Amino acid sequence: MLSEFELYLGSVERRLHLRPEQERDILVELRDHLQERADDYRQQGMNPKLAFKQAVEDMGVPDDVARRMYDIHSGNSWRDAILAATPHLTLALLFAMHLWTRTAWVVVIVGMLALVSLQGWRRTKSMWLYPWLSYTLAIPILSSLAAMGAVAYGVWSLVQNGHAPLGIPYYILFGLYAPFALYITASMASKVVRRDWLLASLTATPLPVLMGWLLYIQDEGRGFGESPQQIGQTDGSTALVFLALAITTAVFLRVSQRLFRILLLITATPILSFFAYLTFIGSPGLLTLIVIIALCAVLLLGPALLDARASQSSPTGPPAFSRQ
Repeated sequence: MLSEFELYLGSVERRLHLRPEQERDILVELRDHLQERADDYRQQGMNPKLAFKQAVEDMGVPDDVARRMYDIHSGNSWRDAILAATPHLTLALLFAMHLWTRTAWVVVIVGMLALVSLQGWRRTKSMWLYPWLSYTLAIPILSSLAAMGAVAYGVWSLVQNGHAPLGIPYYILFGLYAPFALYITASMASKVVRRDWLLASLTATPLPVLMGWLLYIQDEGRGFGESPQQIGQTDGSTALVFLALAITTAVFLRVSQRLFRILLLITATPILSFFAYLTFIGSPGLLTLIVIIALCAVLLLGPALLDARASQSSPTGPPAFSRQ
């Protein structure tokens, strides 16, 4: 049977949402502190079981303890804030200089984002890494949506006109690729949610903007490789959106209060997404506004719901450091 300490520390651990090494250090410190308090009560003549219980009560409920520890230990340096903002700044530069029309530049930047994300995920899971993951995960997400759209359009054309724009093998390939890409994305996203649902929400912040931009490009019939003279007037505004995302991300990392981080994301993401759609569409109506709000709500609050569901279904156990 698990001791009172193990149950308590395990409950605190599930709420910390810090790096594993930080959590281990905090839990060791809390365990030592609880042991000292319990020893003091026993020396005063208290029953050992009651001494353990009183020490836990003195420490406070797990939610409060975890929140205090998070606020103390989750702050990041300016170096980390700049690293986290770098991918957004890179996209801002890509649009400001109209480089997104040059395939070579796009390939280089996408490769850089993917390389940093993969290496960072293997070596460290620091908070600055997650904005980089945003664009790495956006590739399979958006490409799978495009593949499903192509299949749907092909089916519609086949029904309406009796023939599809592309050959059947292409649609088979698209149909196989889409679930595979979504599976890879879901697998990585679940790992991020287990780390901290708030970091998963941070990772999702650029997705509404990227989706809106791709829809705009599709509607305008533009593509990579076109000259800057063929580009409309949206690149400057799009660059400003990514610059604002960079600032939001830097502020997110610099502040340590979890509540402020949540408020920052649920405020900045819909505003920036709406501004982006206003730039792309011109005058979005009420339905567009509702869709934007719903999309942002799913991306920002969905990870929290998944985390809550996982916490309810996971069995209570001792903290990780005590199982090693």
